[in-house]
Amino acid sequence: MSDIGELLAAEAVRLQPAHHPEFADLVRTRAARQRRNRVITGAALIIALGAGAGSAMLGDQPRDADRPATVRAPAGSGPGSSVAVTGLLRRIGGPLGASPRGVSGTVFFRPDNGDVISAPASPDGTFSISVPAGRYLVTASTIPGSESPTCQADGPVIVPAAGLTGVQVNCHIR
Repeated sequence: MSDIGELLAAEAVRLQPAHHPEFADLVRTRAARQRRNRVITGAALIIALGAGAGSAMLGDQPRDADRPATVRAPAGSGPGSSVAVTGLLRRIGGPLGASPRGVSGTVFFRPDNGDVISAPASPDGTFSISVPAGRYLVTASTIPGSESPTCQADGPVIVPAAGLTGVQVNCHIR
């Protein structure tokens, strides 16, 4: 019987994987992987914060109070070709069954060149602005004196040479 036991033990040794890492090696590998993941996460966070700060610095740059804002027309529009745009700044959401309603604030039209043209929205949410024909990102703020947008249109707004009515800028309540 001892021959069978020895045969089984030899076969078990032969069938074992060629390399078993020691427990200390496993612990070191896990610690190295955790350290690498922390470095990658930190680098990603720094990149994300840098990108956010860069876009914040480019988005709403402060202007001198004495110097008027320079607004350039989007490509394809000639001098003096501003057209009327009207719309509604409205609050959407809230309690179940609440319908959208107009709110006061400031509406911002941003053409592709990055300049900002703004107009006030009355207490019922209506606004009127004169802009050159072109493509705009339309946002708004309901906070008095703030240029940080909290609301926006559903997509880019294309203003034709004939003007545009019915632009809706939505402030979603969460």
